[in-house]
Amino acid sequence: MDISNDRIIAVICLDHHWVAYMLDKRTQVCYTFDPLQLKANLANVKSSVQNVIEPQVGMQNKITYKEIDWCKQRDNSSCGVWCLVVLELLLSESPWADSLYKVQPYLRMRYLYKAIAVQETEVAHDED
Repeated sequence: MDISNDRIIAVICLDHHWVAYMLDKRTQVCYTFDPLQLKANLANVKSSVQNVIEPQVGMQNKITYKEIDWCKQRDNSSCGVWCLVVLELLLSESPWADSLYKVQPYLRMRYLYKAIAVQETEVAHDED
């Protein structure tokens, strides 16, 4: 983690389920997201950021936490995709649209393609 970045993002696995956060150091706001909207998971993310990230970036007790509630997982397997979608929307300052639910299979393939491209780039750099 590069603490000099203005924003710190992560997707975390909690017992086979993905959750995410984005800490915007400029605004001192941390957005937390659980695709299932479970309060226990959101509390776990908040606690993790408070105990691990806040001290590393020198922002103990200075962060306001906001839960993202405008996206909810509708199946048993898309939590990771929705974490990536929400982070992408936050980073690009784009609004949520319910029509994104209809293109979830496309989004899954889109992120898979991006992950493969990153892997291929890393392999190419390792060979140099």
